[in-house]
Amino acid sequence: ATFRGTSFAWIGPKASSYGQAEVWLNGVRQPLVSQYAPSVSAREVIWQVSGLSPGEHSVVIRVTGTRDAASTGTLIVIDAFDVGDETRPDLSGSGDPFTGWAEEEDSAVRYVGSWIRGDGPGHSGAGYRYADDAGSYAIVEFTGTSIYWLGPRASSYGRAEVYLNGVKQATVSQYAPATALGQTIWSVTGLPARTHTLVIRVTGTRDTASSGNLIVLDAFSTQRPLAPATFEENAPEVRTAGRWVSGTSGAYSGGGYVYSATAGSTLRMSFTGTAIAWVGPKAPSYGRAEVWLNGVRQATLSQYATGTALGQTIWETSGLEERLHTLTIRVLGTREAAASGSLVVVDALRVRAPVPPDAITVLEENSAAVTRAGVWTVSSNSMFSGRGYAHSRAAGARMTARFTGDSVTIIGPRGPGYGRFEVWVGGTRRGVVSQYAPALVHQQALFTVTGLRPGQQHQVEVRVLGTRDAASTGATVVIDSFDAARRR
Repeated sequence: ATFRGTSFAWIGPKASSYGQAEVWLNGVRQPLVSQYAPSVSAREVIWQVSGLSPGEHSVVIRVTGTRDAASTGTLIVIDAFDVGDETRPDLSGSGDPFTGWAEEEDSAVRYVGSWIRGDGPGHSGAGYRYADDAGSYAIVEFTGTSIYWLGPRASSYGRAEVYLNGVKQATVSQYAPATALGQTIWSVTGLPARTHTLVIRVTGTRDTASSGNLIVLDAFSTQRPLAPATFEENAPEVRTAGRWVSGTSGAYSGGGYVYSATAGSTLRMSFTGTAIAWVGPKAPSYGRAEVWLNGVRQATLSQYATGTALGQTIWETSGLEERLHTLTIRVLGTREAAASGSLVVVDALRVRAPVPPDAITVLEENSAAVTRAGVWTVSSNSMFSGRGYAHSRAAGARMTARFTGDSVTIIGPRGPGYGRFEVWVGGTRRGVVSQYAPALVHQQALFTVTGLRPGQQHQVEVRVLGTRDAASTGATVVIDSFDAARRR
């Protein structure tokens, strides 16, 4: 490759069957490079150089036919070359533009320089990229009228320059005295409805109070998210109850999954969007589960298959109203006759038209934002969100949750011995809810209130009636949590 620029990066995958190559820069041999890795990963920086003098340079990659001792093959794979000028960001394009939502590893995001991948459960998609070398930059192509750069702030973070369509917009700082995740670091609205290019360039500088120069990228969002976003099984928006076990494998989305064979165990996520899909594997030892949406059972399905297949769409729905919804996956502990087990496995959930990751706030029954009046009992149980719940059968007992957002969902179980309660929002009665069901099911969406004024604090109140459906054997009201949503 012959190029003009001050930095160069060879982009490619790594895998267990890949070998070694020689790299020559301007006729000078560089250290031997290996593409071996124990598991498959794409879009890695295989080799890079920076600080070159301005002018023309050449890089030669030579296959050696050798390999690491642990490798099973000698393949060398080239995906792309990233060429940069450290004094002027390359705005030649980054690939397919996105509309809606892009994680830091999305194909629409391209990196030049010394960017390092990090993992963290508090981040969108459980991952992020960071760099502190001056001149390193990221290119993002998107189609839309706005874009939001989402990331954390912390006491060791520095400054970056932001360019839009080749024009410098601002120098922004990610410094904050205390760590805060999911922040809007920079945004712009009112753009023409066409494709744009955003460049974020590390300056290697910082605020006086900061202890470091790190720049961290978590995700990018446009004004009206339309593209699917993947929420991994360990994302903060995903709540499990009962007995679930975590597993790790590079063959799965995000490198991990959760599984359970315990009947009644649930996995729940509240989201704002028009479609959602449950992604997971199928195999001979997998069993059955129920899918509930907004408290209504949608399907009983099986993950059984005669052979193992990863990344399958186990269940999906679309055409939803763009508002707050709650999805619950419930393990049945049963299986098809041909299956050798009853495992239920969740790899990820894909949502269309998502909200930023900090837009759903889960208030547990013991949260400081939740108050109780009258006779309530708080109990612990792993089958509930946050491993606990509050219950009462005393007429007139009240539970109030205070939140900022435009919608809220009351989460709780349904069962044969449960009663009724009223829902009040801001002093207005919204309806009566019955928690009766012929069989016990956990983490159900009992009632959702939408259309609240955004940016203001609201309160939702549960009032125990002490009454029940004719088929119920009791009048107990059980509250698990409140899921409050706010749109950006």
